[in-house]
Amino acid sequence: MSSSSSKAKVTKAATNPLSLEDTLHDLAVIRASNIDLAAILDSTVPAPAAAAPTAADTTVARSHEFAQAARTAIKIRNRGDVEAQGERVNDVRGQLEEVVEGLVECSIRDSVC
Repeated sequence: MSSSSSKAKVTKAATNPLSLEDTLHDLAVIRASNIDLAAILDSTVPAPAAAAPTAADTTVARSHEFAQAARTAIKIRNRGDVEAQGERVNDVRGQLEEVVEGLVECSIRDSVC
């Protein structure tokens, strides 16, 4: 093996420590060894106690809420509900303006309508 090819491997490993090729190789070795990762992880990693949420947890939760609200708004917009409600509001506004105009005209003509 030449020194340039070993240097290339070292450089590749340094720039991409979780390359797909290496990860697949490691997973194949674990599978061939019949190792139960769940049992190993359960015994080595303590279950987190009801710890206070970190800033990252809070940020992720707020981001999730924002995404849900955005999806809901997009669905409403695509259904046309906003436009339909806007038209109803404009119709009611027009009717109220007519009532106000009638009251103003009535008060100008007579003091009692």
